[in-house]
Amino acid sequence: MGVHRHWLGDPLSIGLFREAYQVPANVEVRPDGPDDGISYSDDWMPFWLVSVVEGRVRFPLHPLLRDCLREWGLSPCQLLPNGYKIIMGVVRLNEILSINLGVPDIEEAYDLCKSAEGHTYYLRLRVHRTAFVTALEDSYKYAGEDRVFVRGAWEFGEAESSTTARIP
Repeated sequence: MGVHRHWLGDPLSIGLFREAYQVPANVEVRPDGPDDGISYSDDWMPFWLVSVVEGRVRFPLHPLLRDCLREWGLSPCQLLPNGYKIIMGVVRLNEILSINLGVPDIEEAYDLCKSAEGHTYYLRLRVHRTAFVTALEDSYKYAGEDRVFVRGAWEFGEAESSTTARIP
């Protein structure tokens, strides 16, 4: 159990989680359970809890985050938490500096690498490149492997077209 698990411990905590991380009413939230593997049943999609708490992932997903997952052919729980921090850090840089960095800019600075166990991926800074986001954790041993499962309008905002390609 990780340091952020308290956000999903009971219905009151889940309500506080929804409020603190701006989860809209049309997105259902539940913690992972003992029988939840890396599978997507009943339209529930797992995200690393630390990606929401520390990585600034919000629902519905930011278009840049969706574009990255779609371009790389990843489902949300395949990208490790630091990858989310990098992508959402780029989103924040775009907001602060009024610029428009996108997937090609991230790919110019970072390589998408498969982890040793083979089912998760991370972003590694390319040689002789400058990191967009710094001070990332080397390990998530304290964050644990807790996941939050979401269902409903977690992927697209109300103003977005339902014909937009979905992430895997």
